[in-house]
Amino acid sequence: MIGKFLVAVSIVVLREGKVLIGRRSMEKDAAPGYWEYPSGRLEEEESPETAVRREGLEELGVEVRPLRPIHSYFFWRLDVPSILIAYLAEIDGEPVLSAEHDEFKWVDVTEVDKYFKIGGLKEITEKLIQDLR
Repeated sequence: MIGKFLVAVSIVVLREGKVLIGRRSMEKDAAPGYWEYPSGRLEEEESPETAVRREGLEELGVEVRPLRPIHSYFFWRLDVPSILIAYLAEIDGEPVLSAEHDEFKWVDVTEVDKYFKIGGLKEITEKLIQDLR
């Protein structure tokens, strides 16, 4: 029997060797204060690419163009089994803070893992670096 699970997308924006990361708002129920690639859950009957565009507008305040998936992994969000699909994406302009994050940074792709406490995010970065070689 297959149970319910959550599907989320992560937005990995690479610009001039730097990636965009956001610090989760302290008001978040899961991982408050943690640095992440901006991310969000799929809505019912929504494709991952559509979710990337929608989440980009909601969390970054800019248009997002998903280019391709670069990694996926399983994780637990609180007590819910979850799958995250990370997309390499492009944005126009600079991100604008929302209730989701209290800070954004552009960090060198080789240094970004210093900010991450969640293993899956490090795997995304490893895949990205492999793809860049």
